[in-house]
Amino acid sequence: MNCNECPLNEVSEKFDKDLISKAPEDLRAFFTCSEKICEERLSKHSNSYNKYLRTSICPKTVWTVIYIGCKDSFALNQVDTVFDELVEGGYSELLCSLFENASYEIRRKLWLKMTKDHMNKMYMFDALFEREGLKPFCTQPEVEDDSIALHRYQYYILHGSLGFINQRNSL
Repeated sequence: MNCNECPLNEVSEKFDKDLISKAPEDLRAFFTCSEKICEERLSKHSNSYNKYLRTSICPKTVWTVIYIGCKDSFALNQVDTVFDELVEGGYSELLCSLFENASYEIRRKLWLKMTKDHMNKMYMFDALFEREGLKPFCTQPEVEDDSIALHRYQYYILHGSLGFINQRNSL
């Protein structure tokens, strides 16, 4: 989705006041964007676009991270794009929050995408792994079978122990 089509962008023709009204009144300005930058004008491989991703967090991203747990339709439609932007931008805290807030089905889909497309960035989940008592992903002993280690991490990302996921989803 480019900025001209975003319902959170107030300069867009598709700005959706009803969507913004779902947010608490004192936070609506936080979720409202007025950027004129357009992803279609900037190649995803250009320095300008990569710099933009590293220095700016789009309201669409924040909306998706927060409202994915509420099964908000806009957040559900944007989750794949937001996931890629968080990984490419190096936003490990927001990526972990996205996983904490998402349903099992979404976590599973994103985990499979992460292990297929971004295996070299698994360290971005280290905060979640360490909270569960696991070693950071990149420092696993070489003697342990990689597939066994990966399954252990997958279990904690998808199911949690008695920790973060079960507490969040019971609220």
